[in-house]
Amino acid sequence: ERHYLKALEYIKQDNSKAAIIELRNAVQIDATFADARYQLGLLYLKEGNHQSAFAELVRTADLDPDNLDASLKTAEFYLFGRKTEESRTHIDRILSKVPNHSNALSLLATVELLDGNYEAAHAALDQMGEEVESSISLLSTRGRIFAAEEKWGDAEATFRKVIKIEPDNINNYLPLMLFYQTQSKTEEARALLNDLNDKLPDTPEALLLLAEFYRSQGELEKVGATLNKVIEIAPEQEQYRIMLADHYL
Repeated sequence: ERHYLKALEYIKQDNSKAAIIELRNAVQIDATFADARYQLGLLYLKEGNHQSAFAELVRTADLDPDNLDASLKTAEFYLFGRKTEESRTHIDRILSKVPNHSNALSLLATVELLDGNYEAAHAALDQMGEEVESSISLLSTRGRIFAAEEKWGDAEATFRKVIKIEPDNINNYLPLMLFYQTQSKTEEARALLNDLNDKLPDTPEALLLLAEFYRSQGELEKVGATLNKVIEIAPEQEQYRIMLADHYL
């Protein structure tokens, strides 16, 4: 307990290394100290040590079934590794305690999608009601389900809803762009990128997407012209000059 309390003080001071030492001392003394393992897992996550974070969070979830965040993060780790059954186990544990847990339902929808259970995936999203219509991530999942079902019109309409929520966010265009690419809808993809660049005319990232599209279509002169425009907008960024040099090579 003394080691754990010291660790909490170090966490407040943003001294992760010292906190990790104290927490490791705590779990060495008591391997079943769930709270210490949970905090240790969070610190490992913060430091980018995902393997150690996963080990601690899995152990926390097993030691303390009431720690829903540990179960949620464990489910996310398993889902990232495409281990859907293991992910489902932890999701079910959360939903048995909080049936309308939004984050767990969102993960469940993705699990069902990966397992090919499209009706169940829709049902998981439906449990969240109107929240889906205002959420970029949930709508993106809904669009992916429609695409997997080959309901192309519904998928396109859903991905357009994603853009409508935040039309100035480049990332929101990517699901629809990927959809058009997989459908070989070249002109629709071109129109989408032109629309993006009309909205964000001085944004290098939008122009880079357009340059990559031109490259995929073999329109090499347009690639060079677009990259030159990127350099005009951000002349201090050396990587854009390197891109242009690579293009000419």
